[in-house]
Amino acid sequence: MGYTSKLFDARTLDARTRDYDWGQWLTPSAPPATKPSILPAESASTTPFWGKDGMGTFGLNMGQGILDMYLGMKNYGMAKDEMKQNKAQYRENFANQAKNYNTDLRDRQQARYAANPGIYQSPSDYMAINRFDEQSKI
Repeated sequence: MGYTSKLFDARTLDARTRDYDWGQWLTPSAPPATKPSILPAESASTTPFWGKDGMGTFGLNMGQGILDMYLGMKNYGMAKDEMKQNKAQYRENFANQAKNYNTDLRDRQQARYAANPGIYQSPSDYMAINRFDEQSKI
């Protein structure tokens, strides 16, 4: 047993909407206002130069294409400059990290050598063998 409502009953809805003019909402009551043109009325519609397939449209599209090409070349140049800058920063960071690593390695070996000089290598001998050369890895 379901709930039924007279408001949404299919028979009463059909009877109420059968004679209703739904088209009044679909057709405009007044013609839409036209937008003013910068060109005179006769040249906007009759001259093939400004028409849909006219030379004016072609010229504007060609100008836009040339400007887009120019901006694309500028963006490409900026991307190349950014790549050079990123590479330079990477190389500098890598060299600094290698120096930091070598300094830490030397400090640890100096501490070991200071504690037991007879057992451990001297820091200069140790670094000659275990040094990280930052220029050979780039």
